[in-house]
Parts: sequence; C-alpha cells; structure tokens
Amino acid sequence: MKILRLTTMWALLMIVSQMSAQGRYIYADPVTIEPDGEAEIVVKLDVESREPLHFLEFRFKLPNGIEPTNPDDPVKSCTLSEELFGEIDSDNVFYVNNNGDGNLYFLISLDIISQSLKDSHGELFRMRVKSKLSEPLTFTPEDIIIDNIYDIFGELIVWKNKLQDYVRDHRNYLYIEDTEALMNNECILSVKMHNVIDIEGFSFEIVLPTGMIVVLDDEGNPMASLSEERTTAARTNTFSAVMRNNPFNEVVRVIAASSNGSAISPGDGEVCTVRVRLGAGMKGGKYDLWMSNSTLADTEARSHERRDYWFTINFLPLEVGDANGDKTVNVADMTAIAHHVLGNTPEGFSETAADVNQDGQVNVADYTAVAHLLLYGSIERPAGSRESRLSNSASLSNSEQIKIAEQENMVYMNPATVIAGEEAELSVRMKNAVDAEGFQFALTLPEGVSVVRDADGFAEATLSTERTTAARTNTFATSILTDGTLKVMAASTNGSAIGAGDGEVCTVKIKVNAGMAEGDYTLLLSDVAISDTHAKSYNVEPLETKLTVNEASGISEIVNRKTVNRKYFDLQGRRLSDKPQKGVYIEDRRKYVK
Repeated sequence: MKILRLTTMWALLMIVSQMSAQGRYIYADPVTIEPDGEAEIVVKLDVESREPLHFLEFRFKLPNGIEPTNPDDPVKSCTLSEELFGEIDSDNVFYVNNNGDGNLYFLISLDIISQSLKDSHGELFRMRVKSKLSEPLTFTPEDIIIDNIYDIFGELIVWKNKLQDYVRDHRNYLYIEDTEALMNNECILSVKMHNVIDIEGFSFEIVLPTGMIVVLDDEGNPMASLSEERTTAARTNTFSAVMRNNPFNEVVRVIAASSNGSAISPGDGEVCTVRVRLGAGMKGGKYDLWMSNSTLADTEARSHERRDYWFTINFLPLEVGDANGDKTVNVADMTAIAHHVLGNTPEGFSETAADVNQDGQVNVADYTAVAHLLLYGSIERPAGSRESRLSNSASLSNSEQIKIAEQENMVYMNPATVIAGEEAELSVRMKNAVDAEGFQFALTLPEGVSVVRDADGFAEATLSTERTTAARTNTFATSILTDGTLKVMAASTNGSAIGAGDGEVCTVKIKVNAGMAEGDYTLLLSDVAISDTHAKSYNVEPLETKLTVNEASGISEIVNRKTVNRKYFDLQGRRLSDKPQKGVYIEDRRKYVK
C-alpha cells in the first residue's frame, strides 16, 4: 500500500510539473489525507510579471468527501504565505466562497490595503481540509481554473489560464481617488485622467456595491457631467452616461469623445463627475467600488486600457455642518471652522462635514453657511433679511498699484513704504462686485518685519469701519502662525453684508527691525477668499505687494495712499484728523507751514 501511495504521488507530481510547464500559473502539490483525518493543501503561484501582482481570482474543486475544516467560512481554514505576502491578516485580503458542491471560489485582492505581492513565484497559501471518507486518499485539487490575475497597475496578466499578450502602458489611464462623503448626502465621484499624450476620448464603467445607487435626474438619466477642468463641452462634444443592466449591482457606463479633432492635452486632473448615494437602509462606513473597462483613445485611434481599478468611499455618519463630528450642528461647529481657517485645526475636525456649501474647500464661506443653518435653517439667508450697506468706491489712482482692473472680487494691498525701526499700519482693502458676508486672507511678511502683538499676545489687527461696522461684520479673528504668518477672518453671522465697492476693510500693525536694510521687499497675500450672501466662495490667486523700507528719518506715510483721503501728521509723527488751517504739518513726507 505504501509503495502504491508513493508511486501515485510521484505520478501526480509529474502531472503537476507538466501542467505548470504548460501554463498552470496557480497550482497545488499532491496531498494525502487519512480517513477522518486532516491535511494541508499547498497552493502555489508561478507567474512571470514585470510588476508586482495585486489581484488574483481562481477556483478549484475538491474531491467528494473532502471539505475545508471550516466549511461555513473557508477563509478561516486558509493561511496566506508570509513568503509572498509578509505579515498580512488574511481576513483583509482573502475571500473564499463555498457553494457546497466542492467548488471553491478564491479572490485575493490587495487594493484595500494598498500592498502587492513581493514576488510572483512561490507558495501562495495553505488550506486545511478534512476527510469524511473511510479510506485514505491522495489527490490534488481538481480543475484549478484561473479567471484573472492583475498587476499593481491594473494590467491583466493571466486570463482563463493563459498568459496575456498585452502592450503595457501605465502612463495613460483613468482613476478615482478614495473619498469621503456624508451618509445622508450625495457623493460626487471625481473621475480623473493621467495622460502624457493627447487624448480624444475615454470610457469606463463604475460598479457600485449592492444597495448603493446612482443619482438620477428628472428624466431618469445618471447625473454624470463632463468637467471643464481639462476640456470643454465644445471640444469634447460627445458625452453620455447610461445604466447597464446588472441583477445585483448598479453599473453606470460613461463615454466621452471628440468628433471634431480636438484633444485633451497631457496632464492630470478631473475629466468628469458621477453622483452616487447610499440606498435606503444602508449604514455609514467604507464601501469598495470598482472602475472597470476604462479606455482612453489617442489621436491615432489607438486604445490605452486599464481594466480594473478599486477605490473606496467612506460615508461618514455626520450631518452637513457637523465640523467637529459630535453629531450635532451648533455654534461649536462655527468655532471649529474658524480655528481651521486660522490655521489651528482642532482634533476630530471633519473637512467633509465642514464643507457646507459643497465646493470642495473649507473657508469663510462655510463659516457663514453654518451661521445661516442655525439662524435660518438653510445655508442661503432669506432674501432681504438685512440690507446691504453700500460703500463709496475709493479712487485707485497710484502708478505703482497692483493691476486689479480685471478682478471683480479680491482682497489686496497697495505698495507700502515703512521706516526701519518703527511701527506702521498696513491697510488691507477689498474690491467686491457681490455683497460680501465675509473675507479671509493670510499675510506673509518679509524677514525682519513682524506683526505687532497686544498685551494678550494677539495681533494688533482691526476691522475698518470705512466699509462696515463691528456690529454688522460681527466676527473678526486673527491668528499668528509659528512662522510669523498672520491669518485673518472676518464674517457676518447676522445676515449683514458689505455692499459692492472698493476700500479698506481692516488694518494690520507691523514692526520693522531697526537694522533692516533699505530696499524693496515683498508682502504676500494668500489663502484669500470672499463669501457672498449665498455662502458661495470667491477665491483669489496669491498676490504680491511691494514693501519699501527707508532709513529711520522723517515721517513715513503708510501704504495705500488714497487721493480722496490724504493723511496729515504733526512734527512728532502723530496723525491729524484733518488738514490744519495753520501751523506746521507733514503731508506726503513733506513739511508745510501755514
């Protein structure tokens, strides 16, 4: 009997060796199991791939009377090999389905933990099996069938037990990054394209997990839109999205193409969006979605394919505006957003929930939006809740001034002149074509210049009453970061607004080091945003302004001189309320006697 077993095992080993040589890329060594006993099946991998593997799907059949030691949950009968995987918890990447007839379906996916197989040769995993037979049995799992094996870039290596002959191109592909959404809200999936050549068209499918649904418009069409971040509807003049029949999951298919010779230039960024949401009864948490059959078409009608790509949506059990994540929207969320805007993000802060107006950023507009939610029950304040305070538009006639004529909404400063060793007051101005409920900015000063602090350590920055009042713009907050940058946020939480116009909105007191050399330096305004009465944010590119430092002599007039409001000083450098009718005074750094 023993000789017979050895002969049988040798024959099976020869068969397995031949099968592997013929392209059996996942295979198992023969195993002998005693009556009512247990044994281990050693499943091995042998694939030539230039890239690490990331996804394996295959199945095999056990002989009648042989089953996993834990037939109800076969994963618990399996152990991934540390030879290939290192120390990975099998429960995170290993899925086994037992349909009860001996056919076991295996799926090994490393997308979830962003890892890949270290090698493509060696022991894959071991499965403990048990026998219900009264006789010993030597066997190998029958009919190991490989459905597909993909590498880390989503390229199909093996399909139906055949090595694929494919052209590798990892430089041109579509992708969706892992994202967060609120449980009771829609999630806007941002489909992005990375390409190093001109692309005339793209297509893909998104397979949703069971229960998740695609948001439809009034006519029953998927709410998918072409993004103008990288193209236009006139250039990419074909765009359609349809639902594909699937009995278990919703699947949306998107096609976009140019029929007029236009192309999407090389780059990386959003090309379209698709809206999805949780179905009735679904809970918050992480869900895996599958982008499949994604294809790019270049200008010579060649295709660039990336068949499978997994990504995750984390649906947070929070409400819109619940910035601090305590399951309640209240004034604490306003302060959390204010801290975040000022550069001191609190622990537990959720940017997803804090993005109240859903524009992809958290700034002063979201602060005012939470105030609207608390006061009016909607992020848009009721029409006429407060009248806008229209302000006079000041003249901007200075030859050195920043060119701002093209900008409708911005926060800026005019060129400034200061004296080494002295304090000075910078005038920050806002030009707005919309009624503004708030503004924010970050001011970066050159080395040798610092923000003056008061007795409590806060910045000596003040809301200007030229265009508003403290009662109307009732939030004014500042923060000095560790690198000396000053962050400022001003907002109305009572429905008041700063009417359209142009003029000073706040002042900042600075100190220039006594030893600072004469010359021109740069003031930088960044992180600039204006919030209108609908909680819409108007963002401004960073702006640089010239700061001129002079020697410590004479009187220096501060920046942003206005022809309509001249500034006057006495001989001690104290500012006068108006032009003197007699005596000696300083105007524009010149001495006058009346």
